[in-house]
Amino acid sequence: MLYFFKILVLGNPGIIKQKKINLEEEIKKFLQKKNKGKFPITDKTFCFTCEIIKPLRSKHDKILDKCIAKFDHTCGFTLNCVGYKNHDLFVIFLVITITVQTIFVWLCYCLVKEYQFEKSDESIESNNEIWDILAQVYQKQPWILSAVIQTIVFIFWETFLVLQQLRNVVANLTTNERINLKRYLHFYKEGQYCNPFDLGWKNNLLQFFKINYIVDWYNVKEYNEIPFRNEKYFAKSLQEI
Repeated sequence: MLYFFKILVLGNPGIIKQKKINLEEEIKKFLQKKNKGKFPITDKTFCFTCEIIKPLRSKHDKILDKCIAKFDHTCGFTLNCVGYKNHDLFVIFLVITITVQTIFVWLCYCLVKEYQFEKSDESIESNNEIWDILAQVYQKQPWILSAVIQTIVFIFWETFLVLQQLRNVVANLTTNERINLKRYLHFYKEGQYCNPFDLGWKNNLLQFFKINYIVDWYNVKEYNEIPFRNEKYFAKSLQEI
């Protein structure tokens, strides 16, 4: 778990390196490919800070002040971005953390069972035995009760986070794309939602964990450069997108 945490905190989340280029020439080439120069230059296609043509699914992060390939979100816990290089490790880290915390709660429960707590006649008659035991735990070992309560809160929060992440993974979406779905026109075709990156949940999982259908999101700048894509979405001309 500490190994994954170290990578998430100190590792490269997918920073797109700046290249020494002729900026004016690069923009001209890009415009020539996009509807003969009619395609608008916006912050979604061009990073004015990094001065690069942004790859698909990338975003400039204000904290790192860098563009991140396949940007998911900025994690307040690791103080680092989650992107193409570490997104799969982030999900694995969450699952391991929840598992370890669940084991900790269970061990605390086993420890409490070892204590011989006195059951008052009043608690037995009122069926409040569990509350009587908890009160004694708080009096004799307050750190156990405090740690368990905090850990359970974290387990619920992290489980919610994992479920949200898995929901995005099986749909081949990032958190950033999910939140800003209406702002990205390429997720709509003829007014209906259609994800150009969706390969079906099984293939999406394989792609996410870099087992198969691997895409170099550092260099994919146009839709026709995507090696694996939703064929239903691309059934008609790309000019319609």
